[in-house]
Formats: sequence, structure tokens, C-alpha cells
Amino acid sequence: MAEPKARSKGSLLVGPGQAVRYWWYGDHGPPMILCNSLLGGVSTWFPFVARFEATHRVLLWEYQGHGLSSGLPEGGAMSVSSFAQDALRLLAGTGTERAIFVGLGFGVQVVLESYRLSPPRVLSLIGIAGAEEGPFSAMVPAPLGSFVSRSLQKLVMPVGVPVWRVVRAAWAAGLPRRGGGGQGVNPGGRTDEARPVRAWAERMARTDPHVGLRMLTSVLFYRSGRLLPQVTVPFLIVGGTEDRLVSPRRVAHLAGKIPHSRLVLLPGCSHSLMILAPARVNRVVAEFLAEEGLT
Repeated sequence: MAEPKARSKGSLLVGPGQAVRYWWYGDHGPPMILCNSLLGGVSTWFPFVARFEATHRVLLWEYQGHGLSSGLPEGGAMSVSSFAQDALRLLAGTGTERAIFVGLGFGVQVVLESYRLSPPRVLSLIGIAGAEEGPFSAMVPAPLGSFVSRSLQKLVMPVGVPVWRVVRAAWAAGLPRRGGGGQGVNPGGRTDEARPVRAWAERMARTDPHVGLRMLTSVLFYRSGRLLPQVTVPFLIVGGTEDRLVSPRRVAHLAGKIPHSRLVLLPGCSHSLMILAPARVNRVVAEFLAEEGLT
């Protein structure tokens, strides 16, 4: 899909040598801030933006070290917490008091952390194809998660960075020979995810290894802890029944811990539901916002 036309755009300095790039769409309505998936690109959001820019002011942005956002890859913070802080700084820097926080995949953790840091800034939460904790979070108590993540980074970086660079160079060398994969549903009803997976792998291959490894080690041990029962704003959780990365069970587990949550599982949809079934996601989100008076 073609990129929607932004009403305004710019970069906001969030630290020395660190700036995040952002785009505003729409002229009126409740603000929405969109938080990306792990190493995700902003283009995933274009169908979402095109649907809601007529009723909301939509703020699209890129994490530090991604796309047009600058950062300090070798020494800068690249974590769930640092991105949540950037989201809140971005709201303040653009004169936005409160917003609907929408997270995709890894972005679900970012919006939860944003709520933990500043509940008054959050009108509502929407989580799409994501869970509240990392796959290894159960191994350590919540307060130790960030410590374990930082310690793991020190062990992984010396070997991981050179290996990542070799893999990135090999992948880049082979890109011209790779054809595009089809999108859609095959005759058996199963979604063809070759193209979304390949697009994500290409972004990963092009990502600075310091950024990628710091993000990966952060997400592994993130845990929302005691936050979920304390969430008082409306929370929509959308998942797919065929998602093998964030299973329907994990999505239901998240919904079960939040008092004011609404769970919607889209039949036949996988983890790439925002790419392969954007109209279905948009319809669910629009119904939720209308029912909560957030249009």
C-alpha cells in the first residue's frame, strides 16, 4: 500500500545524539500513538493509518536506531523501557497530553511499559499480536529481568556483533536473486506468510547489530509483573487463532489478567495479521473505539 500523506513530520531530540523521527496524520479526533513490532518497519501501519486518519490524529514514529531515527547503537539504551520513555517524550514534545497507545507484537510490551511509567498519559491500550512478557521471563523474578538482560548483552555482544555482520553481508549479497512471495490464502485456507517473514528477515539483516542484539536480549526477559491487574483504562487485545509465535493461549492469558480488557481472536489469522488481514484488524479496532467513545 502507498504511504498515506502526513499532515506534518519531524524529529524530536530525546537525548544527546539521539532523535526519533515521527509523522502526524489526521487533523482531529483523539490522538493515537503507534508502537512498532520487533525490528518492524512503519509501512506495516499504512493500512491502519489510512483507515483512522479521518477520525483520529495518528502519530507514527520509529524507535531509536531504526529507519530515520538516530541513536547511539554501541552504547545507547535499546529496550522496552527506553522505547516507552521515548514514546512519552514524543507525546510531550509534540504537545499531546493523552493518547491511545497501540502496540504491535513487541510494541505491546512498549505500550504496557508506557502505562506503567505514566498512567495519566494513556487514554486506552490496544495490543495486536503480542504478549505481556518475553519468552524467558519466567526464569527470573520481574525486578531482575533488566539486570539479566544487561548481563546477557555483555556476554553476547563480543561474539554476536561480528556474526550478525557476516550474516547481514551474506543476506544482502543474495537479495537481488530473491523473488517476491505471494500474499493471500491458499486453496486449503492457510495463509501464505513467505513474504512477511522475508520482509522481516531483510529488515533484521540491515539493522545495526548493536541495536538488534540489545533489543532481542531486552525482550527475552521483559515482564509486566504486577502491572496488569492495575490497568484501569479500556484494553483491546487482538490475536490470531493460527499465530505460532504468540499463541492464542498467551494472548488469552494477557486478557485474563486485565480487568477492563476485551479479547478478539481472528479465525485463520497468523502472527502477520496486520499485513495479511489489515481490514479485519481495522474493523475490530474501529468497533472498540466507537464503543468506548474514543472516536
